Amino acid sequence: MATYHFHSSHIQRSQGQNGVAKAAYIAANKLVYRTIDKESGEAISITYDFRKKQGVVYSKIFVPEEFQDMAWLKDREQLWNVAEARERRADSRPGAEIEFALPREVNKEDNIRLVEEYVQKWIVSRGIVCDVNIHYDNPDNPHVHIQHLTRRLERLENGEVVIGRVKDRELESPRFLYFLREECEIAINKLYEDAGLAFRVTAKSYKTLGIEQEPTKHRGVTHHMQGTELEAKNKEIIAANAKKIYESSELVFGRISYTKPVFTKEDIAIALSDALMVHLVSKGSDLAKEQDAIREFGKGFVQEQVGGENTVQNIANDAAEITAGIPEKNTNNNQAENTTNNSSIEHLNKEYGEEFLRLYNQLLVSDKIELIDQKDLT
Repeated sequence: MATYHFHSSHIQRSQGQNGVAKAAYIAANKLVYRTIDKESGEAISITYDFRKKQGVVYSKIFVPEEFQDMAWLKDREQLWNVAEARERRADSRPGAEIEFALPREVNKEDNIRLVEEYVQKWIVSRGIVCDVNIHYDNPDNPHVHIQHLTRRLERLENGEVVIGRVKDRELESPRFLYFLREECEIAINKLYEDAGLAFRVTAKSYKTLGIEQEPTKHRGVTHHMQGTELEAKNKEIIAANAKKIYESSELVFGRISYTKPVFTKEDIAIALSDALMVHLVSKGSDLAKEQDAIREFGKGFVQEQVGGENTVQNIANDAAEITAGIPEKNTNNNQAENTTNNSSIEHLNKEYGEEFLRLYNQLLVSDKIELIDQKDLT
């Protein structure tokens, strides 16, 4: 499923942040931060070493064309130390960051090209240096970090290049950030279109679009939360969204159309299946350990349902076989014994099958189906 995520933030000295540490992390580099101790007035060095971090597949510093002759701008450690030294105030913001999700349905090379064109066209062209890193540490969540200066570069009369006195206030304005969000949406959708994929994303929120679903929390925005806390919060949101769909199945249409302007019966089946499985599993915590097996059954059932007829009895039989790991049409005694041991899953799958058929058939005759691919109904 296509997802849209765009977030902007500042590197805030008042919060104990600095551009060198941030750059070291997103680039998985070892960098040394050089500064002056406030109390002693002595020069100190702090080393940030994130070389063990995995998943950085692209790393490049973009420099405006007229300053390409300045080697120090392409040296990550030197660049961000200079940016830090340029700022005097305790509440200074030596840099900013834009982060957005990349489409996982296209290849890595296409995503790299999208990022390069976007950065060059909308930020570097303004005279701003950008430190760009693409992460694929989680294949389901490719994303880019664009850490950039907040000041333009200036060339002095003697030829020396410095970080300028005047900040690019427009770059940090809500109006321009909203513009960047929209351009990100346009770029991603163009990539989908060029790839012949029906997916689409939108910068608009669920609330703006009238979709009664809550977005999950992204790690980049909720950096203050521990991994387990963030995971638990997202599970709560996913379960609540699934419950809403179970109680009002037509919400599925809004959920699908958020990423696909035209969808098919299979899209409906898959979205409904996902929500239904989450809802049923969340009702019984004792079955949580069987969730993977249950989901495997759900995937198989969706494929069969989309392609042909199913009865509740067939669903129950298939459930027992799949959750017990029995090959199709095999009735070995040992395998049958394994099936008996999974009676709780079989019961849940039977409930899943009955509820799926009920809700799925309701959706296919709903007067709210407006965007379905008509050829899929023939």
